[in-house]
Amino acid sequence: MRRALQFTSGGGTVYYTLDGTDPRGANGSVSASAESADNASITSQTLYRSSNGVKVLIPNNGSIGSSWRNVSFNDTTWRSGNGGVGYDNNTTYDSLIEVDVDAQMDGVNTSAYVRCNFTADSPSNYQGLTLRLRFEDGFIAYLNGEEVARFNAPGSAVWNSEATGLHDDGAAQDYIDFD
Repeated sequence: MRRALQFTSGGGTVYYTLDGTDPRGANGSVSASAESADNASITSQTLYRSSNGVKVLIPNNGSIGSSWRNVSFNDTTWRSGNGGVGYDNNTTYDSLIEVDVDAQMDGVNTSAYVRCNFTADSPSNYQGLTLRLRFEDGFIAYLNGEEVARFNAPGSAVWNSEATGLHDDGAAQDYIDFD
């Protein structure tokens, strides 16, 4: 998995390399392989917020296969909502869940398909994206049909796959960044 480095500069220029070599050259000069960033060139933009809405389907068979991952997939019959998707038999996550799928999932299916639409103006201007997510216990994330992140997910996921491990209740309430 690709990792990202985040840094903040109090001013001036930050030099770095992407190959693990020291950005400092001989006698304290800047290495020819070093890249640079200054405060003016480092920006971030949130492309999706939970208030943008989600579409949710709890599959009851594998009939749609992987087609739901495609940008052009018609999800108009899926459940609509805003905010976190899930259920909790206790009250640990109640404040995080706005699209409650308890009746469709508890004791029925461990998988939920969730689609979150967003638009990136001038995508060529972006150097990377970060997926910031709270979850329990596992997930696979796709962007335009391509897998971009996973956690506790089976190698070959199907419509009723289960997480391959646990993500502690306390940790599931905190965002984790995936780059």
